[in-house]
Amino acid sequence: MAGPLLDKTFERQGVSFQYPGTWELVEELDDSRWAVTLQSPGTGFISLVVLPTVQNRVALLAEALSAFQDEYEEIDTYNVEEEIASRPAVGHDLNFFCMDLTNTTYIRAFNSERRGFLLLAQCTDSELDEFEHIYREILKSLKIDDSLPGDSGTLSMLDSFGLSDLDAGSFGDEVDDW
Repeated sequence: MAGPLLDKTFERQGVSFQYPGTWELVEELDDSRWAVTLQSPGTGFISLVVLPTVQNRVALLAEALSAFQDEYEEIDTYNVEEEIASRPAVGHDLNFFCMDLTNTTYIRAFNSERRGFLLLAQCTDSELDEFEHIYREILKSLKIDDSLPGDSGTLSMLDSFGLSDLDAGSFGDEVDDW
């Protein structure tokens, strides 16, 4: 299978990645707080939220999962550990019904040397094969450079995912407990 055409590049505060020009990129900015969402021409989207400090990845992931469990009555969850931008990530793959369609969501939490990251990706299962391939290519292109000036605020987009109560100063990675 030929790789997708990643003909655009996003760069902000040491975070960069390539993405298809056919996808819409939207940034959420509030003072020094930010997140970026890529919307595919279909139902799929990828959101990367950037937190100003290192986070407890397991707590961040638990908050995100709880928001989905509150929203959807029946949801299947699968624990995942992988590497994103050369960093260990913990996450969940979710399957659920929404408007009579099956959906797949990937939630991942990881840290760089000085920031926390929450990655959310979702699409209907009818688009999953194509979406997942592009998602993986975008992740392969993701680079994080903490030597560049960064932000010092908290993430405004957490509210839209029901995650506004996170402690931005939490440290630790109790991966075995998730």
